[in-house]
Amino acid sequence: MSDFPVPAEDVVFLGMPIDYVGFTDTASKTKCSVHFVEVKSGNSFLMGKQKNIKKAIQEGRVHWHEIAVDGNKVK
Repeated sequence: MSDFPVPAEDVVFLGMPIDYVGFTDTASKTKCSVHFVEVKSGNSFLMGKQKNIKKAIQEGRVHWHEIAVDGNKVK
């Protein structure tokens, strides 16, 4: 797919509810980006959950969570 927005080596397949998440310019503090990619073919369309996720991303409701674990204990 020549119009895919992220190089294949920088993409992870999720499958559901969104097909892919990709990363560009990860070495740059100012240009690093995260891309959510949904692939549709023919007459297919976004499902309700996918529409909600798209809107959350467009509105900036995206969060980072980092969980540190120590052995079997969650800090």
